[in-house]
Amino acid sequence: MTSWLFLFLIYPINSIMVSVRGAPETSTSYPTGIINDLTWDECVEQCITTENCILAYSNSLDVCYLYAVGDVIEVRNDQNGYSDLKDTVSFKMLKWPEQCAKRSVNMLVGIINPYKKNNITSYTIAISPETGNYQIKYVYTLTDGCGDWLKPVPTCQNCPVTMFSFIAMPETRTVIAPPNIKSWTDCMFACYLNTNCMAAFMTGYPNCRNVMYGNVTSWIKLLAKLPKSKSLLNYIAVKYVYDKVSCLKNFASLFTSSTLYTQSTDQYSSYQTTTLSDNKTTIQYF
Repeated sequence: MTSWLFLFLIYPINSIMVSVRGAPETSTSYPTGIINDLTWDECVEQCITTENCILAYSNSLDVCYLYAVGDVIEVRNDQNGYSDLKDTVSFKMLKWPEQCAKRSVNMLVGIINPYKKNNITSYTIAISPETGNYQIKYVYTLTDGCGDWLKPVPTCQNCPVTMFSFIAMPETRTVIAPPNIKSWTDCMFACYLNTNCMAAFMTGYPNCRNVMYGNVTSWIKLLAKLPKSKSLLNYIAVKYVYDKVSCLKNFASLFTSSTLYTQSTDQYSSYQTTTLSDNKTTIQYF
């Protein structure tokens, strides 16, 4: 089936919205704007008027989800028609071809969108050769060697520290609230810049919390799914410092009774995680 093109323009024109059939992959997307009972046009307009919004998503349930730059990296591409829920997304493009294309993909793929805020300099839309899905590829200022924190693939050679993001309910002691947080990526970046910070979490937007080493006692990992409200989020990201001896660094080691290292050794040099049968991971510091 031929793809279709749906554009929203603003005056003065500084961005366009390109709509296609599909939905963000829940395992690598973290919406912070969730609004009920909006039409599709109203949902797209919400993204247009929200400066850091990169993607609007809705379906036949009339719930509007807004994703900030950095908070979504993969979108399912429904190439053969609507899904049962009529899933639809709209990408915000900050640059576009001089002439409108007949197919939406030609208004998206390969175009560099300059951004230059909060560790992200630009983003580009690509098509995955393996899955056919849309991929949003960001260029980072400080953390480019680590890949995306929503699905990091770090190596010891060019990424000594990274953040691993997932869905969980944390149990903590003392927390701090960093200022000027407008996205989940902002929340993670605040922790990344603080050598004493072990984890970032967000249980409701914009309530970002950073937790220092020794103050995260456990977390319960949850199944990734769309949140029902922006006040009911369960986002967590744990800072991971690579093991200089074995050079191991992967998502699974956060849950497999591994000894992990701290970025700051002021109070603790390492910690060990133990995951119980109920998906609860406890932490012991050394």
